[in-house]
Amino acid sequence: MSEPLEESVETILLLDEEAWREFELAGGISFSRKESGLPGAYYYDLEMIVTLPMERRKKTKKGMKIRRDLDNFLLTVRKAYRGNELDFHELRITPLDDVKWKAAKYPYKHFSERFFKNFEQTSSRVFRFNSNSNVSPAEVFDLIYGIFDYYLDAEKEKLILFTIYTIGTYFYKLFPTFPYLYLFGAMESGKTKTLSIFEKLCFNGIASVNLSVSALFRLIEVFGATLCIDESEYLRDSEKRSELQSLLFSGYKKDSGSVLRVEGDKVKNVRVFRVYSPKIMASINYPHDVLLSRCIIVNMRRGTNIEKLNRTVSDELVNMRDKIYLMAFNKFDELYQMKDMDFTELPKQQYLVGREHELWRPLLVIMYWLKGYMPDRAKELEEAIMEMLEQDVMLKQSLRIDSDLITIIYCLLSNVHESGFLTLQTIRDFILDEYRENDLDYKNMSRYWTPERIGRQLSSMGFKRSRQRGRTYYYIDLNRLKELAEAYGVNIDSLEETSTSSTSSTQSRLHGISE
Repeated sequence: MSEPLEESVETILLLDEEAWREFELAGGISFSRKESGLPGAYYYDLEMIVTLPMERRKKTKKGMKIRRDLDNFLLTVRKAYRGNELDFHELRITPLDDVKWKAAKYPYKHFSERFFKNFEQTSSRVFRFNSNSNVSPAEVFDLIYGIFDYYLDAEKEKLILFTIYTIGTYFYKLFPTFPYLYLFGAMESGKTKTLSIFEKLCFNGIASVNLSVSALFRLIEVFGATLCIDESEYLRDSEKRSELQSLLFSGYKKDSGSVLRVEGDKVKNVRVFRVYSPKIMASINYPHDVLLSRCIIVNMRRGTNIEKLNRTVSDELVNMRDKIYLMAFNKFDELYQMKDMDFTELPKQQYLVGREHELWRPLLVIMYWLKGYMPDRAKELEEAIMEMLEQDVMLKQSLRIDSDLITIIYCLLSNVHESGFLTLQTIRDFILDEYRENDLDYKNMSRYWTPERIGRQLSSMGFKRSRQRGRTYYYIDLNRLKELAEAYGVNIDSLEETSTSSTSSTQSRLHGISE
């Protein structure tokens, strides 16, 4: 018997651009600009993975066997230019042979059955854009805004934010960070209905209900799905809550949006899931302290318009995605050119600092782009977004873990007008003064604002502590206090006009002991 042939295996390390393609595709959609080989020629590509119906035909001895199924394809939109002139604009569909991209199928329709009838088909998998496939961003804005306005009894600025956020989910991969949206409010304030609308209109929207965490990880990695979470449905499951928290903590930033999970039964393997994608949450509870810094918080309020409140969200809304996709496929190169723009002269600029600047910049870019197509509503869009920005910052300050620190800074700035020693009891009195008119509030706040709590915060701010004659003093350095106010966003200007009587009262509480 001859020896079996030993299989020859050659391992090749590929470092070219094509070898890294799968990493670019992770997240469902990608954008790029490349130079063509011709002088002055270049093109923009939009690539995304879609699940489409397909038909496989196979000849057998009994005749033709036909099997219909769903499979994943790579959809590529290319806009090619020569100089400033558009050379061609086409959509191409390519089968995905890599098993990795077949591991998950998108469970809903990306677009309706009539979507490809908007194009001129030049071959079985190539489509040319024409006048039927050209949709204006202004038309899409009006469409989405109208849907939110039809179902929700909410303020105009919230509807505008929801509309811009929905459009932004189709372009999120252009930005290094894309914010989460957190719908926060009492029961029956429209949170779940709003979440349902987002699920049907946003880029590859999916709800976390009845989906395992494993499925969520795969759908986000393959399709860049917009995850819609009704917090009440997963809080009952501690394991799911833990897994979702790890996904949420990592998935708002492109560079760090990865989660490691151990998979396998007999052989355990560590797999990296890229989970950067838009995410929208609804809850009656405050967001987690870590999650708070990744979210734009929207305070939902109970409506009074009975007609709107009784309307049930239609499943046919998913067909409205057709126009959003057509708009994205036509205009994505415009936003690609604007993706790095920044904002230094907007009103309420003081709120766009640090993390807030990082979170809000993508929506500001989308807003600025839309203003070019809607000059008659440009001011309205800007004022609405600025209003929601201010509400977001104010709400976060009341919810943040360092809100105690901010309260103390505010009370000290309101009452102290020169450096000096204050007793701990005096500082506590400053804090409790505004609650004295309501006995119940004063009783509750007195239990909360203990001397120990206040002392820890003052020490963390670096104020010097002294113990004399059985009393605890803190040296309040006014310059240091103003530096802290600026760092934590406490508005000093509103406190500068203080009455003489208030100043005199403060001086009587300052104790002139030696430093």
